[in-house]
Amino acid sequence: MAATTAAVPRRLPVAFGRLTKRGDAATARWTAPARRCPAVRRDTVRMLRVAAADPRVLLSAADRLPGFREPALVIWADEDRVMPPEHGRRLVDLLPNARLVEVADSYTLVPLDRPAELARVLREFTHTPAPTTAGSVRIDTSRDRPGSSSLPS
Repeated sequence: MAATTAAVPRRLPVAFGRLTKRGDAATARWTAPARRCPAVRRDTVRMLRVAAADPRVLLSAADRLPGFREPALVIWADEDRVMPPEHGRRLVDLLPNARLVEVADSYTLVPLDRPAELARVLREFTHTPAPTTAGSVRIDTSRDRPGSSSLPS
């Protein structure tokens, strides 16, 4: 009974339910200390409040992105419900030497939902010479890959 009760809050839209399709085991480990220990829960709430307190911090960082001239790979989930794919496209537009890969069949936490595909995309990026022009590429990662699967939502 306890396992079922613990799984329900993690799948709620206000928790990890909107962030991952398949990462329940990992998110259970991440949230266990806050669920078990009031002091950890208190510190977690404090940290989240501080992080959200001043949006100028993120806006200031965004203003500096056009000055980053190194190759950048932006990996985004094409089914992301928290940070829509359009946000990834906007990020690529801010970075002068960026490439976008949208990973199919994943929500926000691509490392949990599609770890092998994430590794493949990162490996390809780190082993490919940087292009002379930046651009956005839509790669359908759910098909035509040995061992890949299109799991239902």
